[in-house]
Amino acid sequence: MAGSITLAITLITIGLIAIMPYKNAIWAQVVFMGIWSFVYQATIGSVAWPIITEVSKSTLRGQTQALATVTTGLVGAVSGVLLPFAVNPDQGNMKGKVAFIYGTILTLSCVGIWRWYPETKGRSFAEIDRLFEMGVDPRKFKETVLVDETSVGEKAGLTKGASNGSG
Repeated sequence: MAGSITLAITLITIGLIAIMPYKNAIWAQVVFMGIWSFVYQATIGSVAWPIITEVSKSTLRGQTQALATVTTGLVGAVSGVLLPFAVNPDQGNMKGKVAFIYGTILTLSCVGIWRWYPETKGRSFAEIDRLFEMGVDPRKFKETVLVDETSVGEKAGLTKGASNGSG
């Protein structure tokens, strides 16, 4: 989340610098592009694929990975076709202002990450699956206490193979 927020702020800053009337503002854009690249590689660039596979429900892991791969390919293809037109002086001539588009998309993504990405720190795959099966809101994964069913039975005197006196 911190990486995504930093990236969004960096992109918006690049866009703001692009509308400044100063001749040497391009150098500030270059510096922020370097910062963006470093932060991207240090944060979401290196953890996106592991997050996709580890946070989904185990029975949906393959489908989640496939959907993410297809989405990445489609977004990359569309962006790869449209970006040259957006920055070309004979076409869109947006120059650095194109960062506003990507910054806005990333800002909206930050809202999505905050809302739908569950905190899984310290959780096993089985616990993550159980939380999804219970319908726990992703924002409440961290605070939800899971009670181990076998320990509950032991506390009540109902261990595996023990009789409860009714049979």
